[in-house]
Amino acid sequence: MEINQFIIDGNLTRAPEIRYTTSGMPVCTFTVANHTNYGSGEDRREETAFIPVTVLGKLADSCHRNLAKGRQVTVMGRLGSWFNAESKKGGFTFHADQVIFRGTRSSASQSKQDDGDVKPQQQPSLPMDDDNSNQRWLADFDGAEKALARAH
Repeated sequence: MEINQFIIDGNLTRAPEIRYTTSGMPVCTFTVANHTNYGSGEDRREETAFIPVTVLGKLADSCHRNLAKGRQVTVMGRLGSWFNAESKKGGFTFHADQVIFRGTRSSASQSKQDDGDVKPQQQPSLPMDDDNSNQRWLADFDGAEKALARAH
C-alpha cells in the first residue's frame, strides 16, 4: 500500500485566487504560512514555510468565498511533483482534498461579508462527511473548529 498525504496547519498569506478551466471547473489557489520553532534559550529560532495549495471543484468555490488573508486553516490532501528537464528545475504541488476553516488571526483583515460570505469568527455551514476517519482526525486536532469542506 502506498500513502501520499499531507497535513498543513497555518495562516493564509494573501486572499485566495480563483480561475476556471476550459471546461468550467473552478481552481482556487492560496498560500499557507506554517511556522516551526526549534532550539532553546538564546538559540531559539522560528522557521516559516510558505506552502502553495491548489483546490478544485466545489471546495475551490467555498475556499474562495470564505477565506481571507490571515485566516487560519488546516489543509489535507495529496502531494505531487513536477520536473522540467530543459531547465533542470522541479518542485512540489499540494492538492487539497479537505480544508478546515478555523478562526481568524487577530491581525487578519475583515473577511468578505456580502452575498452570504462568512464574517470573521463565523464558520460556513458546510455538511460534515460521515467518514469516521475525518471525525477521528478532527477529534485529534485540538482547537480545530468543525467546519469541514470536502471536495466532491
